[in-house]
Amino acid sequence: MADDPGVFTRLHESLEDSTVIASVMRRPGIDDPTRAMLALSMVAARGEASEVAACTRRCVANGLGRSEGAEVLLQVYCYAGVYAGLSGFSAARTAFDKAIQVFDELEG
Repeated sequence: MADDPGVFTRLHESLEDSTVIASVMRRPGIDDPTRAMLALSMVAARGEASEVAACTRRCVANGLGRSEGAEVLLQVYCYAGVYAGLSGFSAARTAFDKAIQVFDELEG
């Protein structure tokens, strides 16, 4: 029987996606653009660069542009620290470029 080191990651992601995140993301009370900005700010504040990219794509999908993303990350910079803010800006810049390119290609 082969040992699969990725089983832990897959199980965790499956559980996380099917329970916590999915149920919270469907709750009423906050509109989707606001929810996307909140998620972006929280993962940036934690220094989770790979998650910043995912949240940036969610922001773009919800109609938010670079200026709103930059304002969110400026708040992170002020409240969570310089390095978290800089890391967030860097990851979001790349993700915005990619996400906007994809959406432009889909529309045009």
